[in-house]
Amino acid sequence: MNEIDRKDQRKNRILAAIAEAGFLTVGEIGRQFFISEPTVRRELAVLEAEGLIRRSHGGAAILSDGLRQPFAFRKTENLVRKRKLGQAGAELIRDGDVIFLDTSTTVLTVTEHLRSRHGVTVVTNSLSVMQRIAEMKLAADRVSCRCTGGELHAESAGLVGSTAEKYVAGMRFDKFFFSVPCISAHGRISDYSERETYLRRAVLENTRTSVLLFDGSKWDREAVYTVSSLDKMSHIVTDIPLDAGLTGEADCIIV
Repeated sequence: MNEIDRKDQRKNRILAAIAEAGFLTVGEIGRQFFISEPTVRRELAVLEAEGLIRRSHGGAAILSDGLRQPFAFRKTENLVRKRKLGQAGAELIRDGDVIFLDTSTTVLTVTEHLRSRHGVTVVTNSLSVMQRIAEMKLAADRVSCRCTGGELHAESAGLVGSTAEKYVAGMRFDKFFFSVPCISAHGRISDYSERETYLRRAVLENTRTSVLLFDGSKWDREAVYTVSSLDKMSHIVTDIPLDAGLTGEADCIIV
């Protein structure tokens, strides 16, 4: 396990401990995880910036919506809305496209609409996308699937790290379909995972057309790692109205 993974794991364990207790002091967290109080305060600052906790009275309390739901739960959460977004996004796919599908549960629904396409190459770091395409048993002349390789990021059931980043750096994609847990009211697109963010940035640098899909539950939320901004997207597929001042020249598809 590398340094970034160790820090992510420790941060998640601290968050879980605060959630279980409701409130922990800086000293209690330091003793439980064998870290100094300055280190505790830095971890708490990150968790607060992600909107997961509130610091007060020398400690931290969990916010009611502070824990990110497990991947298995997120696959079924708001599923009807996600499927509508996925269908609208899939309509942008043309025969012969090389597309990248990320690990988000919203983008996973795009795969349900690939049966009618021909000559599409799907590149992904998502284990779920690969499994779904395998289960569809599509002929190779319809949809082929390639994997980035990399290190397993258990929370998203995806592959990340330098291997995945180098793989996408050597390719050029027609379209990149992705989603994130947080879109701020100022148009900032952000995520909780540093390594997922690095990979998304790498794909964005190597794609002709970016397609962001998100439902209203992601709106007016912020996480610590910036992916991009709404005005830099080619297409935005959502179920809420958006101010044109935030989206710039992006094509907004409201479902």
